[in-house]
Amino acid sequence: MCSENLKRMTDFELMNLAKRRVEHRTVFKWHVGIYLIASFSLMAIFLFVSKGNLWLVLGTIGWGLLVAFHGIGVSILLSGSCPIASDEYNRLKGYAIVAKKMNGENQNETNN
Repeated sequence: MCSENLKRMTDFELMNLAKRRVEHRTVFKWHVGIYLIASFSLMAIFLFVSKGNLWLVLGTIGWGLLVAFHGIGVSILLSGSCPIASDEYNRLKGYAIVAKKMNGENQNETNN
C-alpha cells in the first residue's frame, strides 16, 4: 500500500486493513491445506481404482495452478508476513508514522 494512503488513515482504518490482511492470509493457508488433503486422498483412490486414467493428474494440476495464483495474489496485494492482526496493525501504524514524518520533512524543505 502506498505510504501516501497510509498517512491519511485513522487508527480504525489501519486496524480494519490489518484484519483484512490477516483474513486473506488465513483463507490462503486453508486453501493450501484443503488442496493438499484432497490431492493426497484422490491420489490414494487413483492408485487403487483407476490405473491408466489421467483424470486425477489434470484435476490436481488445474487446482494447483489456481492455488498458485491465489498465493501470488495474496503476496502481491498484501506484501507482508505478520500472522496476528495487532502485529499487522502496529506495522502499518509504523509505516504511517514514518510517512507522516517524511511528509513533514519535505514540507520543511520546501518552506526553507
